[in-house]
This record gives sequence, C-alpha cells and structure tokens, in this order.
Amino acid sequence: MIEIDKIIMETTIPILNIKMAAKKIKRTAQELSTLVSEFNAWNEKATNFLWDPKISLTSVRPTDSAIGFIHYSIVLTHRIIQMNEKMGAVLNNYQNKLILIRHRTSVRRGYIFFLVSILVSIAFSIYNILQRF
Repeated sequence: MIEIDKIIMETTIPILNIKMAAKKIKRTAQELSTLVSEFNAWNEKATNFLWDPKISLTSVRPTDSAIGFIHYSIVLTHRIIQMNEKMGAVLNNYQNKLILIRHRTSVRRGYIFFLVSILVSIAFSIYNILQRF
C-alpha cells in the first residue's frame, strides 16, 4: 500500500508530456484495483470476526481470557481503523492525480488553441499588410 501511494505521489505531471504520466498512473491503477480487492476481503474478515468472534480462550482464571479477548478486540479495532484511513488516503491521492491529469490536459488544449489562434491572426495580419503594398 505504501509503495503504491509513493508511486502516486512521486508521479509528476508536466504540462507538455501528459501521456507518459497518464500511462504510469494507469499501470498503478491496475495494482491499486488488486490492492483494493485484497483490502476489502481482509476488512470484511476482520470486521466479521470483530462482530461475531468464533474463538475460545482457555486460561487458569476466567478473567484472564476475557481480558485477553478485550485486548485483542481493541488491537483489531485499532488496526481496522488505521487500514481504513490508509486506504482512504491512497484512494484520495489517486483521485487527486487523475483530476490533476484532466486539468493539465484541458490547460494544454487551451495553450494549443491560444497559440494556433495567435499564429492564424499574425498570418492574416501579414497577409493584409502585404495586400496593401
């Protein structure tokens, strides 16, 4: 999960060569989809165990097993919360990169449109000036 997030965060999106960054993000998206399916399976197992534990603890005193189970439940709950936060952060970073790619693509189109319109207007201006002479 950390490696995928690192790749997403380190991907720079230049204004002129956006396709290279988009390809890198698409390759990461394949890994991310696998990670999300594995995470969902783990999260479901952990949550199901937390809500319906099928475990038997044996100890000398009955309170020891109860304390052990409470400790394990608290640790598992904490781990579920941590993993949900990390997965949410990775998915949020991925979505932000996609939005940035779309934005840079539209900005690039605007630049190209601007440059073409300037070149066409200069060409027409030169043509009109030459027509007068």
